[in-house]
Amino acid sequence: MNNHQRTPLYFRYVIHLIRPFPDFDLFFIKPLRQKAVQLLQLKPGNRVLDVGCGPGGSFPYLVHAVGAQGEVLGLEISPEVAINARRRIVKNRWPNVLVMEAGARTVELQGKFDGVLMFAAADVYASPQSLANLLPYLKDEARVVAFGAKLSRRRSERC
Repeated sequence: MNNHQRTPLYFRYVIHLIRPFPDFDLFFIKPLRQKAVQLLQLKPGNRVLDVGCGPGGSFPYLVHAVGAQGEVLGLEISPEVAINARRRIVKNRWPNVLVMEAGARTVELQGKFDGVLMFAAADVYASPQSLANLLPYLKDEARVVAFGAKLSRRRSERC
């Protein structure tokens, strides 16, 4: 599979447009990201995994939650999208944030994590294979937050 195929269809066009703007995020998404990170109940010094991190939109909130002594590891399958996440890290000078290019189904990680965020990563949290691969990397008290929307082909019925 080439890099272009690893980039989700919705990102194939947008990713190049936002590349010059490393901190770009849609205004209405920011409070949702903040709430998702809050639900992880991270503490300074924790390690957190951001699965399907995209261009790193959740990084500011995760960095704030784990502090300078903590660690944020972004996992992104698309090398094209990971470029934007790395640009955000450099621009913000976050020494404790890394991006790893790999798929959740097969990634091999080091150590255990205090939390996992899967923000708009339905392809991951709907995959039993991905979850089975990621769960062994969590500490016993780790929290998992999955956030996303699902499109339906059915018309909703009114109550």
